[in-house]
Amino acid sequence: MLNAPRCARGNEPAPPPYRLVARHSGEAAEVVGRRTANGTKVQQWPWIIPS
Repeated sequence: MLNAPRCARGNEPAPPPYRLVARHSGEAAEVVGRRTANGTKVQQWPWIIPS
């Protein structure tokens, strides 16, 4: 992998992103601004698969 993102822990590759989808709505969760702080808002959006 060229220019792959790296973990803050060292030089190992960052884990792949996850897709969190609610069973009841089928919508995907999105963390606003990719923040990690407590209290960060989470939104739900329809999961659209590109064609």
